[in-house]
Amino acid sequence: AIAVAAGPHLDPPLAGLPTVGVFDTGTGPAAVDLAPWLVGRTTFVLPPDTDHEHGTHVASLVAGAHRMNGGHLDLPPVGALVYDACGLESGPNGSFVSDLITRLEEAVRGKPDVRVWNLSLGSPHGCDEQTFSEFAQALDQLSDQFNVLFVVAAGNYVVEPRRTWPSLATLQDQVSCPGESVRALTVGSVCHAGAIDAL
Repeated sequence: AIAVAAGPHLDPPLAGLPTVGVFDTGTGPAAVDLAPWLVGRTTFVLPPDTDHEHGTHVASLVAGAHRMNGGHLDLPPVGALVYDACGLESGPNGSFVSDLITRLEEAVRGKPDVRVWNLSLGSPHGCDEQTFSEFAQALDQLSDQFNVLFVVAAGNYVVEPRRTWPSLATLQDQVSCPGESVRALTVGSVCHAGAIDAL
């Protein structure tokens, strides 16, 4: 996930934009520029179990990644509306996978018009190379049942050294659960801003 600095102003959304469900820590009330982009909300987790920080950042990127990243030409100039599903705890203990699956199914079932769901979450460890996780299997089942696409984070590898491209090192930076979902679009980065090989 990309950290978003406070500052850039989000203009109100244009008419006719698609909606993306953001299943995260929820959006905070202080994000007044984001409010016109929110088309609804489902809340499974309340403060103090969530601080809304990560969810606000992710929803802001869905609505205005181009604006939030200095007008970068590789990002679409128009964002999407956001359906805010506050389903993740923000503390160090995280959430139980079974709770996440239950909450996600309820959120998806309750919004049949939302066809794309962002899941900027994952395990801190690489997924098993021999089996699919319970969470990945649940995403595949929900995708088939509700005809939705989950866009899932590949993981957050934070251990030094970070991979360069091509890498000669053997690093433990595999895709993390539930990124091994067969039906999901799993996204990640192969380089880091400011690295010698950054594009």
